[in-house]
Amino acid sequence: MTAKQQESGSEEMTPDDMTHVWNALKKMKIRPENFLAWAASNSSTGLQPEPQSGTKQKSDSEAGYLKPQPRISIFSGDRKSDVSYDLWKYEVTCLMKESKSEETVLQTIRRSVRGEAANVIMRLGVSASIDEVLHKMDSIYGNVLEKEDVLAEFYSARQKDDESCSAWSCRLEETLNTAVKLGKVLPRNTNEMLKTMFYKGMRRELKDLCGYLYHSIHDFDLFRVEVRKIEMEHPAKTTADKPKQALAKGATVSKTDTSVDEKFEELQCSQTHESTMEATI
Repeated sequence: MTAKQQESGSEEMTPDDMTHVWNALKKMKIRPENFLAWAASNSSTGLQPEPQSGTKQKSDSEAGYLKPQPRISIFSGDRKSDVSYDLWKYEVTCLMKESKSEETVLQTIRRSVRGEAANVIMRLGVSASIDEVLHKMDSIYGNVLEKEDVLAEFYSARQKDDESCSAWSCRLEETLNTAVKLGKVLPRNTNEMLKTMFYKGMRRELKDLCGYLYHSIHDFDLFRVEVRKIEMEHPAKTTADKPKQALAKGATVSKTDTSVDEKFEELQCSQTHESTMEATI
């Protein structure tokens, strides 16, 4: 600080001081305009960076570094390499729930699509709204199964030989969630339906070990946790071992299976009745 500044009590920087600061920022590879923008946003005195002569001052949205743009998963319509359409649409819906502007959501959508999905949106034109974009995407990538078909798929599902309990349960949840969205299943019924079908469609060698858990645990998530513990302790049997195990265990599971079958039929009848009631209201 110069003697003149000390006398006047001023803390203004001299041109030489500004030059030193500028050079220091450049040595640290910090853009001076970024530093000024940061100083302006954190200054209690309302410091604002002065635009250089002959240049146009950028707004916060144009600068970009003050307001990072949201991102969602990449989607191209290729099921082998992308997230599912349902997950992509869920992320778009979350952006809308966060009160993001329509322009921001549309820009995020355009940045997230690749391949044929990008061409679909491009053909809608630059003036397409969010609703128009989602309507078009739903018609191409959305679920087209009838309500009854989705529920039939859920009831007929079975765990695959090389499928873990976690993957099996998630597959069930995805199918049932689709039925809920279509209005075929009431949300309050999902816990019992998932628990029953998770056990009913389970691999035989694992089902033989979990029968007692089905009757003692009522919450589906807790039931899944305990089944996973048993799965870790008892790895899947080889194909050669399965016939022997089936013969040895066949007589011990009939009572539990009968109970589950009765519950299964009860759920189907209850669901049919509730669907009929919903349709008549």
